[in-house]
Amino acid sequence: MAGTALKSCALFTALFIAALAVVAALYWPAIQRTSELWFPTRVAKNLDQCTYLDKNLFGCEDIVVHGKYAYLACADQQARTGFWPPLGFLDKSTDTTMKDQVLVYDFEEQTLTPLVVRGYNGDFSLHGLSVIDHHVKKNKVTLHLVNHKRSGSCIDIFDHRVGTNELLYGETVCDPLIRSPDAIIPVSRNSFYITNYLSIGPNVTKMDIVLDMALARPTSDLVFRTEDGQIKMVRNGIKGANGLALTANKDQLWMTESLSGELWIFDIQADGSLRESEKRITLSFFPDNVHMVPETGAMVVSGPGGMLNAARADGYQFRYQPDANPPSSKPTSSKTSSKPAAAASKKKDALPLGPGVPSVVAIVTNATSHYDQFYGQKYVPREVFVDPKGNYLFAASVAAVHWPSQTVLLGGPMMKGVVKCPWPAGAEKAPVAGGKKAPAAGDKNKL
Repeated sequence: MAGTALKSCALFTALFIAALAVVAALYWPAIQRTSELWFPTRVAKNLDQCTYLDKNLFGCEDIVVHGKYAYLACADQQARTGFWPPLGFLDKSTDTTMKDQVLVYDFEEQTLTPLVVRGYNGDFSLHGLSVIDHHVKKNKVTLHLVNHKRSGSCIDIFDHRVGTNELLYGETVCDPLIRSPDAIIPVSRNSFYITNYLSIGPNVTKMDIVLDMALARPTSDLVFRTEDGQIKMVRNGIKGANGLALTANKDQLWMTESLSGELWIFDIQADGSLRESEKRITLSFFPDNVHMVPETGAMVVSGPGGMLNAARADGYQFRYQPDANPPSSKPTSSKTSSKPAAAASKKKDALPLGPGVPSVVAIVTNATSHYDQFYGQKYVPREVFVDPKGNYLFAASVAAVHWPSQTVLLGGPMMKGVVKCPWPAGAEKAPVAGGKKAPAAGDKNKL
């Protein structure tokens, strides 16, 4: 009897191990993918020549390059950590009246100018922004700003005469479908796409946001405003709809899905509806904003490099980053210890400490290898900037490239300062995405 029982036990064990092996084989790509996103190990990349553009700025979540200027949407530190729904800060007693600011950086003159808002005086809690040429005046641009007002999030539209320091209020667009706006990309002054991030709404709780992130719940959506002002949902069931970018001829819309670590590509239909047209692009980090480089058509995407650390920056256990210099290029894991932070705290202007949030910036170009083409991958991402500990680039949400000067500006919703880096020479030599050809060999604008 004992021998029979032993044989049965051995058989059961063998079958159990075999079953585990089958399950592991079937789900290994998913397991590997989850591990890569949650527990990444990276080395610092291309940060040696980076400097602070302005260390006194805070929370510049989005930066857009237009011509020789960059437009920055930056935050008031106290207001952001009181009321800013995307990160779970929901205290409506926080005064957000005209707290945040829009600034303009001139790449040629290397000057940074805060814009004075005219015609508007209310809650000013900024997130995404876009900049397009004015529909009538050649010397003006139009800015669309995501504004998280305590009464409900809306889109505010402003005009700016280039070369001045004024931002002139135009109109506000609010709608029940604009419930948790994150990014906005305009087709025209009146028509635009908006991502709604997570399940944020009038009655959202901090736990709703935590669960959305932890479980990657498909609670996000994408809405479209037509030229005549109608707003409709064009895509739902998204896991953290975030950044948006249009290709040069405006026939495709790119969107980052943060919680899956993927880039989506849509063909835009005549009525503004969307048809997913390409295989989704898998990234090794959690993408936030994506911007096209107009001179090349390349897409540049940035975001946090590890979810466990990013959760701290998204309101779950928020602490400010320590003051830091660009990290060296030694191998390191995103699982940071408190020792580097403690050392940084001895510096004169160090902020209260906590773990950093790793940051990654990638460029997306056309796939050229036979391997990628065999598996149907039309585009491939390549990491250009990496801060593996995130004490310098703290949860960087945006990388805005000014191609003529080969300069990149980096910011984040909880990041201290704006960082300025030179674009690495030869960082990318493949044909670029976005429907344009790569620059010829020897071209001064080559990637």
